[in-house]
Amino acid sequence: MKAEICFVNGKQAETQPAVIRVKRNFPAVLAAAQLPPGIAGGISANDIAQGISLVVPAYAGMAELDLITVRWGAAADHASHRVAAAEVGKPVAIAIPPAILAQAEAASGAAPFEVGYVVQDDARNPPASAPTVQAHYGNSSGDSGGNSTGGSTGGPDSGGGNGPNGANPAVGEAYGRGYGYYYDFGNDSQGNLTDLALLASEHRWKMLSSRNHHAIGILDSGHLMGWGLNDRGQVGSGSSDSRQQVPQAIAGDVKFRYAAAGYAHTLAIDTRNRLWVAGTRDDQALGLGALGDDVRRLQLVDDGSSWLMVDAANNVSIGIRSDGTLWAWGRNDYGQLAQGNTSGPLAPQRIGSASDWKYAAIGQYNGAAIDAQGHLYVWGYNGYGVLGTDAPPHNTTATTPFRPPATQDHNWVQVAVGPQHIVALTDDGQVWAWGNNDYGKTGTIRADGYGPGNYTRTPHQVGTAADWVSIAAGAYGSGGIRRSGGKRRLYLWGGNQYREILAETVDRFYDPVLVGSENDGTEEGWQSVCIAEYHMLGLKRESD
Repeated sequence: MKAEICFVNGKQAETQPAVIRVKRNFPAVLAAAQLPPGIAGGISANDIAQGISLVVPAYAGMAELDLITVRWGAAADHASHRVAAAEVGKPVAIAIPPAILAQAEAASGAAPFEVGYVVQDDARNPPASAPTVQAHYGNSSGDSGGNSTGGSTGGPDSGGGNGPNGANPAVGEAYGRGYGYYYDFGNDSQGNLTDLALLASEHRWKMLSSRNHHAIGILDSGHLMGWGLNDRGQVGSGSSDSRQQVPQAIAGDVKFRYAAAGYAHTLAIDTRNRLWVAGTRDDQALGLGALGDDVRRLQLVDDGSSWLMVDAANNVSIGIRSDGTLWAWGRNDYGQLAQGNTSGPLAPQRIGSASDWKYAAIGQYNGAAIDAQGHLYVWGYNGYGVLGTDAPPHNTTATTPFRPPATQDHNWVQVAVGPQHIVALTDDGQVWAWGNNDYGKTGTIRADGYGPGNYTRTPHQVGTAADWVSIAAGAYGSGGIRRSGGKRRLYLWGGNQYREILAETVDRFYDPVLVGSENDGTEEGWQSVCIAEYHMLGLKRESD
């Protein structure tokens, strides 16, 4: 285990991080004496949910600092950010996984939830002198009456991606490129973007999600926005227009912390952990218990349930409730709901009896989830090798969750499910992928690019890097963010038909491609990415 040392008000604090103990009765307000240096007054759960910003001063012998700012459960469970020399003295935003916050609120009888920081020098040794790190937390605003546990997600260092498919509570600017005929970029234009472009520059975002041709985003204020294709009301604004040209506010003053855009429906979780839905009711995709007319205005599912996270695909949805139980609803023709059958569609159904689920993702034909032990489970259709097992017959269906043999030697922290492939992230920063490799989306080189010989039927590592912190999977491509040397860089691979990766006239990339240029620094600062059918959206931190 790496050496760690912590400081409280400039004094060594044994071997444990200086922590804020947030009790289970959220939103408990703590006394100033319990807080790290730089905090004036108390702090509520909502403050924490709005994010942490740390300012690290220069100190003797400083080269780089590694700040572990969130710790829960085992020592390996943390969110961290490596601060480069250029960031010293400037605010550095740190993300807190909303699933962890909500779980801390819902749990009882366990150790208190802890928020703290660990300071190390570049060699991971105690620094020569003790820098006093100033920690600043977000505001305490929220929707009226809400016990906010807020935040959002985009990967294990910030919680996850689209839910799994992209997001991040560190506030940033939105960028995009690729296909834009349905106003996919919210820029009042049907044109494609062959070069990376800043979108909706008047807004700052905490989360973005897109799966097909509409997008949902959460502003830094917590307000929910939607744009793009709206033929089934999936934008959720209440408009009868088939396309929403620019981002529109949804749900008034209600504040949100998590959102997932499916193919023709939307799921969102507010800061009170309540589920909201919009779009098509085909196949019971909204979980409202019956088929019916499209829901064109975002609607509260007022059933008393409390949610950590959700994900959505083509008329199918999945979510983890605050008690750690796993649920799915919608189409079930390939066992996507993991109920031991292919009957349906179905209203929300609990998957198994476990109550320790940490992460879940859904695709058109498959589902995947990770439990508290870091075990990865998959289910659904095994065409293209999506279930990660090469055992014949290949075109079978698994209607209950199981662990692919090739995944059992790793601990997993995030998984993303495309229509025909899966990408997953280990706790030691490796990315693995399997399934249909058309256009190179599993990161494996094949001569033909199509057909049965192009299927990656067992998980394989994408490259050799071990510094990945988040991942995403789309219909024709994959991506993720690597963090090293204080820099967060975005890499994409797979289909490039609409220049969603690079402006070059190359229709696919089999290896991860760096987005931006190291020559001008445009490759730095990426917080999250989501990959849709023919375009990508990402959050990039503003220049300091």
